[in-house]
Amino acid sequence: MPMTSPPCGPAPWDVIARARDRARPGSWRRTLLSAPGQPQGLHVDSDALLASFTGLDAHAAQWLKKQDVDVRELDLVCVHQPSQPFVDAFRARMDIDPAQIIPTFPHTGNAAAATLPLQLAQAVRDRRLAPGDAVALFGLASGASGAVMLLRW
Repeated sequence: MPMTSPPCGPAPWDVIARARDRARPGSWRRTLLSAPGQPQGLHVDSDALLASFTGLDAHAAQWLKKQDVDVRELDLVCVHQPSQPFVDAFRARMDIDPAQIIPTFPHTGNAAAATLPLQLAQAVRDRRLAPGDAVALFGLASGASGAVMLLRW
Protein backbone atom coordinates (compact mmCIF):
# COMPACT_ATOMS: atom_id res chain seq x y z
CA MET A 1 0.00 0.00 0.00
CA PRO A 2 1.57 3.34 -0.99
CA MET A 3 2.09 5.81 1.82
CA THR A 4 0.35 9.11 1.14
CA SER A 5 1.05 10.63 4.54
CA PRO A 6 3.83 10.25 7.07
CA PRO A 7 3.08 7.79 9.90
CA CYS A 8 2.32 10.66 12.28
CA GLY A 9 -0.86 11.65 10.43
CA PRO A 10 -1.82 13.89 7.53
CA ALA A 11 0.99 15.64 5.71
CA PRO A 12 1.41 19.31 6.75
CA TRP A 13 0.53 20.54 3.25
CA ASP A 14 -2.82 18.68 3.51
CA VAL A 15 -3.61 20.62 6.69
CA ILE A 16 -2.61 23.91 5.05
CA ALA A 17 -4.83 23.14 2.04
CA ARG A 18 -7.82 22.32 4.25
CA ALA A 19 -7.39 25.49 6.31
CA ARG A 20 -7.13 27.59 3.15
CA ASP A 21 -10.33 26.05 1.75
CA ARG A 22 -12.30 27.38 4.75
CA ALA A 23 -11.40 31.02 4.09
CA ARG A 24 -14.02 31.76 1.44
CA PRO A 25 -14.60 35.32 0.25
CA GLY A 26 -17.55 36.78 2.12
CA SER A 27 -16.86 34.66 5.21
CA TRP A 28 -13.57 36.34 6.06
CA ARG A 29 -15.05 38.57 8.74
CA ARG A 30 -16.02 35.41 10.58
CA THR A 31 -12.68 33.64 10.06
CA LEU A 32 -10.23 36.49 10.69
CA LEU A 33 -9.57 38.01 14.08
CA SER A 34 -8.92 41.71 14.26
CA ALA A 35 -5.90 42.98 16.14
CA PRO A 36 -5.86 46.13 18.25
CA GLY A 37 -3.79 49.05 17.01
CA GLN A 38 -3.56 51.06 13.87
CA PRO A 39 -4.21 49.53 10.45
CA GLN A 40 -0.95 48.94 8.64
CA GLY A 41 0.88 50.00 11.78
CA LEU A 42 3.57 47.32 11.49
CA HIS A 43 6.30 47.95 8.96
CA VAL A 44 9.22 45.56 8.59
CA ASP A 45 12.52 46.77 7.17
CA SER A 46 13.60 43.69 5.23
CA ASP A 47 17.22 44.82 4.94
CA ALA A 48 17.46 45.42 8.69
CA LEU A 49 15.82 42.08 9.40
CA LEU A 50 18.25 40.26 7.10
CA ALA A 51 21.17 42.10 8.71
CA SER A 52 20.01 40.92 12.15
CA PHE A 53 20.86 37.38 11.07
CA THR A 54 24.48 38.30 10.35
CA GLY A 55 26.72 35.97 12.27
CA LEU A 56 24.16 33.22 12.88
CA ASP A 57 25.53 31.25 9.95
CA ALA A 58 29.07 31.60 11.32
CA HIS A 59 27.92 30.27 14.70
CA ALA A 60 26.14 27.36 12.98
CA ALA A 61 29.22 26.56 10.89
CA GLN A 62 31.42 26.66 14.00
CA TRP A 63 29.05 24.32 15.87
CA LEU A 64 28.94 21.88 12.93
CA LYS A 65 32.75 21.88 12.84
CA LYS A 66 32.84 21.00 16.56
CA GLN A 67 30.54 18.07 15.75
CA ASP A 68 32.96 17.05 12.95
CA VAL A 69 30.21 17.52 10.36
CA ASP A 70 30.77 18.89 6.86
CA VAL A 71 27.49 20.40 5.65
CA ARG A 72 28.28 19.28 2.08
CA GLU A 73 28.22 15.64 3.22
CA LEU A 74 24.71 15.82 4.68
CA ASP A 75 21.97 13.96 2.82
CA LEU A 76 19.29 16.57 3.53
CA VAL A 77 19.40 20.11 4.89
CA CYS A 78 16.14 21.60 6.13
CA VAL A 79 16.19 25.38 6.49
CA HIS A 80 13.50 27.73 7.74
CA GLN A 81 12.28 29.41 4.54
CA PRO A 82 10.77 32.85 5.22
CA SER A 83 11.61 33.99 1.68
CA GLN A 84 13.49 32.68 -1.34
CA PRO A 85 16.19 35.39 -1.20
CA PHE A 86 16.80 34.50 2.45
CA VAL A 87 17.18 30.78 1.61
CA ASP A 88 19.50 31.57 -1.30
CA ALA A 89 21.70 33.85 0.83
CA PHE A 90 21.85 31.39 3.74
CA ARG A 91 22.60 28.48 1.41
CA ALA A 92 25.43 30.40 -0.27
CA ARG A 93 26.98 31.52 3.04
CA MET A 94 26.81 27.98 4.46
CA ASP A 95 28.08 26.36 1.22
CA ILE A 96 24.98 24.15 0.99
CA ASP A 97 24.32 22.50 -2.38
CA PRO A 98 20.86 23.48 -3.70
CA ALA A 99 20.13 19.75 -4.21
CA GLN A 100 20.39 19.24 -0.43
CA ILE A 101 17.42 21.52 0.22
CA ILE A 102 13.76 20.86 -0.50
CA PRO A 103 12.26 24.20 -1.55
CA THR A 104 8.95 24.90 0.14
CA PHE A 105 8.66 28.69 -0.02
CA PRO A 106 7.69 28.82 -3.73
CA HIS A 107 4.72 26.51 -3.02
CA THR A 108 3.59 27.40 0.51
CA GLY A 109 5.08 30.80 1.27
CA ASN A 110 6.41 31.31 4.79
CA ALA A 111 4.96 28.36 6.68
CA ALA A 112 6.62 29.61 9.91
CA ALA A 113 7.15 26.84 12.47
CA ALA A 114 5.80 24.22 10.04
CA THR A 115 8.62 24.82 7.54
CA LEU A 116 11.01 22.18 8.90
CA PRO A 117 8.46 19.38 9.42
CA LEU A 118 7.00 20.24 6.02
CA GLN A 119 10.38 19.64 4.39
CA LEU A 120 10.85 16.36 6.28
CA ALA A 121 7.38 15.17 5.28
CA GLN A 122 8.05 16.08 1.67
CA ALA A 123 11.40 14.24 1.79
CA VAL A 124 9.64 11.12 3.11
CA ARG A 125 6.93 11.41 0.46
CA ASP A 126 9.50 11.82 -2.32
CA ARG A 127 11.65 9.01 -0.90
CA ARG A 128 14.62 11.33 -0.46
CA LEU A 129 15.36 9.97 3.01
CA ALA A 130 16.65 6.51 3.82
CA PRO A 131 17.57 4.90 7.14
CA GLY A 132 20.95 6.17 8.25
CA ASP A 133 20.80 9.43 6.26
CA ALA A 134 22.34 12.48 7.92
CA VAL A 135 19.99 15.46 8.22
CA ALA A 136 20.50 18.99 9.54
CA LEU A 137 17.64 21.21 10.66
CA PHE A 138 18.35 24.95 10.70
CA GLY A 139 15.68 26.83 12.62
CA LEU A 140 15.90 30.60 12.28
CA ALA A 141 13.45 33.07 13.76
CA SER A 142 12.68 36.71 13.09
CA GLY A 143 13.87 37.49 16.59
CA ALA A 144 17.33 36.85 15.11
CA SER A 145 17.73 33.58 16.95
CA GLY A 146 18.81 30.29 15.49
CA ALA A 147 19.24 26.62 16.26
CA VAL A 148 20.81 23.65 14.53
CA MET A 149 19.86 20.02 15.06
CA LEU A 150 21.53 16.98 13.54
CA LEU A 151 19.49 13.84 12.95
CA ARG A 152 20.39 10.34 11.84
CA TRP A 153 17.31 9.20 9.93
